[in-house]
Amino acid sequence: MKNPTLIASLCADLAPVRRAHVERQIAIAGLIGGGASLAALIATLGIQSGLSTTANMIPLAIKSTFAISLAAVGFAALLKLARPDGRPTDLLPKVAAIFALLASIALVQSGHVNNAGDAKLLLGASWQSCSLRIAALSVPMTAMIGWAVRRQAPVHLRRAGAAVGMTAGASAAGIYALACTENSSTFVLVWYSAGIALSTAIGALLGPRLLRW
Repeated sequence: MKNPTLIASLCADLAPVRRAHVERQIAIAGLIGGGASLAALIATLGIQSGLSTTANMIPLAIKSTFAISLAAVGFAALLKLARPDGRPTDLLPKVAAIFALLASIALVQSGHVNNAGDAKLLLGASWQSCSLRIAALSVPMTAMIGWAVRRQAPVHLRRAGAAVGMTAGASAAGIYALACTENSSTFVLVWYSAGIALSTAIGALLGPRLLRW
């Protein structure tokens, strides 16, 4: 059989993969990984008490909105990078807008405390462990989302790995917020961001190995 004929026969039954199918596969993988992360959180740290009170609900909403917004930005970038024809996108404007909004909330909060309270707003009682906990909780999601993305044959492996890590890290931050008793937006801005950045860096580092197909 001649090469043109062989190629034609191989391509005869090809059908395009619907983008919704790719989105669904990655989303399902993320949910499975997220379920594992949530189970790990409950087993180790538990859910903080008093979440239904206004004093805790408002900070939880701020933490969750910050984390979910970053996860959404990472997920949108990941959907483009997951496919062979995907092109990298500039995430900086969206990420900067999210950080600017949280920073403005942090400035308002800091204006209501004296100078002696600034250190408490920044460090809280768990700054040593917060970022590492978020990065650890992101591991199941990084593994599951990475597995799903690898099946889509990405070509920008390091960028795709970073997007996997960002999505997993931000999602893990949202899960960690259920156990975190720190209510300062300054704390969230610094230490949650550090945990997400660590997860993103790990994803970028492992991308060429994790996502190679």
